[in-house]
Amino acid sequence: MNLFGADNAWDVLEEVPKRYMREIPVTSQRSRMATTGRDILRWLAEDYLLTSVRIDFESLLEAVVDACHDWLTSAEPLGLQRAGSKADRVNVVTFRPASRTA
Repeated sequence: MNLFGADNAWDVLEEVPKRYMREIPVTSQRSRMATTGRDILRWLAEDYLLTSVRIDFESLLEAVVDACHDWLTSAEPLGLQRAGSKADRVNVVTFRPASRTA
């Protein structure tokens, strides 16, 4: 980190492609996806999914909605989630960029 004048590892990961590969890194979006993904996984690890009362589940679901929204908005610029109308969106986020010919 000292070699690149970075404060943390994410800054180093951003600086290496800039200097040596002449690429524009997207680590800030990936960092945000990692943080919000961790929050989503923590929520899923709780007993919330076992709640049999719908109203209780929906109220518990509100705690993770913001993290899910942040994750999706970070995934769109990376091409991991298709941008567009709600009718175009799919419930599965692929690991490969979406084709531009669709």
